[in-house]
Amino acid sequence: MADQRVWGFSVGVPGDASRYEFDLTRRTPEGWRLDGAPMELAEEVAAWLDENGWSDIKTRGYSGEIADVVVEAEYPEKHVDLLVVDISPGELFDSVTVSATSTCQPGDAHDVLALVYADGDLDGGPVDQFPELEHPRAEPSFGFTEDGKRRFP
Repeated sequence: MADQRVWGFSVGVPGDASRYEFDLTRRTPEGWRLDGAPMELAEEVAAWLDENGWSDIKTRGYSGEIADVVVEAEYPEKHVDLLVVDISPGELFDSVTVSATSTCQPGDAHDVLALVYADGDLDGGPVDQFPELEHPRAEPSFGFTEDGKRRFP
């Protein structure tokens, strides 16, 4: 299950409004625990990414007291400029945070924002409109309809 309270989704304007990019973040829920060592999971993630066409895959750990492991990859053909999987063990619970940034696309970023926030509220985030938890295989939604319902592809 992904914790929707740690939710990120935004439309960015990389330099000018005639182009746009997206970013998306999900994290495991509070209380979740790893089944093994962080590096083992990172190696499994990296192998899966490699088997499924991702490129420029990098796995790195840190020295000393920091047990976090990070996996980075890209898949430009699928419009993913950067995928980051941060695996963090903790005393009370562990967490995995997955963040993705799309490749920059041509188009009016303001028009895209209007589609994502169809209710016209560009100041408030859509977090409250999402369920608290979502299954990893749940169909992803993209923005909201004018009546505030989640939009699915």
